[in-house]
Amino acid sequence: LLALLLEPADLRRVEVRNYDTLVREVVQGAGRRFNIAKPNQERSAFSEAFRGVRLSGTADEQAKLRSFLDRLGVDYLRDEVLSIIQGRDLPDLAAYQAAARHGRQIPFTAQQREAVWAIHLEFMRRLTAKGLRTWQQARAEAADLVHSGRAKQLTYDAVVIDEAQDLDPTVLRMLVGMCAAPNRLFITADQNQSIYRSGFNWSDVHDDLNFRGRTGVLRANHRSTRQVAEAARSYLGAGTGSVAPDEQSYVHEGPEPAVRRVESDAAETDLLLAYFNAASRELRLTLGSCAVLVPTNAIGSAIAERLCAGGL
Repeated sequence: LLALLLEPADLRRVEVRNYDTLVREVVQGAGRRFNIAKPNQERSAFSEAFRGVRLSGTADEQAKLRSFLDRLGVDYLRDEVLSIIQGRDLPDLAAYQAAARHGRQIPFTAQQREAVWAIHLEFMRRLTAKGLRTWQQARAEAADLVHSGRAKQLTYDAVVIDEAQDLDPTVLRMLVGMCAAPNRLFITADQNQSIYRSGFNWSDVHDDLNFRGRTGVLRANHRSTRQVAEAARSYLGAGTGSVAPDEQSYVHEGPEPAVRRVESDAAETDLLLAYFNAASRELRLTLGSCAVLVPTNAIGSAIAERLCAGGL
């Protein structure tokens, strides 16, 4: 895409990088070990920490904390540890107690945060015993190496960061340190499009990122139709009870999304089969243009099997 925008001489001056390749380059360039846990290793270590953590308090307090943790589940707590504690490189329990936890939806008491911190420590202990670490730990180390001047020299005249709402604050800190001057940093972010978490706050990133008076808010939506955006806002409002006012203007109009409630897997399969076949004919698109969005891989696999059995 850049080749369409830039002259060949200018194009040669631009590097397009995945941020984790930069993290690897910085950490390994400083002679540090880079043994990142594989997803299954990470999940296994966290599940063990979740089950084996020692909780503080009386027997009754421990039972209440365990009940609370069980209700949250392993996946929610793992995301809490990775995105909030490690993604922000919080150094101790006091820092975690003071953290705002933007977008996490479920408030924690001080005692509950202490329990989550204990799981974090147990998780780290188990990974360290195997000589492994998380990507979040590696990103935090890379940011520290860059800002302390201990990293192999890697400076850019200017840095453009896209989709910043999906980056750990530690990654953004690292990239700030790689920019020759603060006024040569250009960042775009849309917290409404956050893939991994709904909370995003510049204050989590770096003290140098003072954008007061130097930001532009783009309010014209060129991507979603007004009807799709309104349906999404209605859905989110029903789930959380609070949604920020809609300050967008919409370039495109379209049909309202169709919502159907099904009573069984079989009814869901019949509905999808009928919908895909009819929609592909109406829009004159192939079935390969269709998609099913699901909350988990297991649910997706089960739906795929049923659709295949139904001839799709």
